[in-house]
Amino acid sequence: MTTQSVEKIKRKWCYIMPPRAYEVAACPTCGTPDTQWSEFEKHIWCDRCKVDFKPVHFGIFDGPIPLQSALMMGVSFDRIDLVTNERLILDPDSLEYRRVPL
Repeated sequence: MTTQSVEKIKRKWCYIMPPRAYEVAACPTCGTPDTQWSEFEKHIWCDRCKVDFKPVHFGIFDGPIPLQSALMMGVSFDRIDLVTNERLILDPDSLEYRRVPL
């Protein structure tokens, strides 16, 4: 029987809004919904528990996203490029991102 090590991959970008804005799962240990994007892909950071975790569900990202409705409700899909320190602004018509310095 072999065991595979699961290597965490460093995140290259994150959304500008916190996970709670997208209804991403709360911390499984303490239950707080006030989490942040982890430095690792597919992980969330709980500042209370000081732990990275994989959420049990990814909120609105688990299903089809009615983009225009989400935008009207104030949800932003803009991102921060953590490598270049630029804001990536989503064009809702073309679904492409344009880069703007922070």
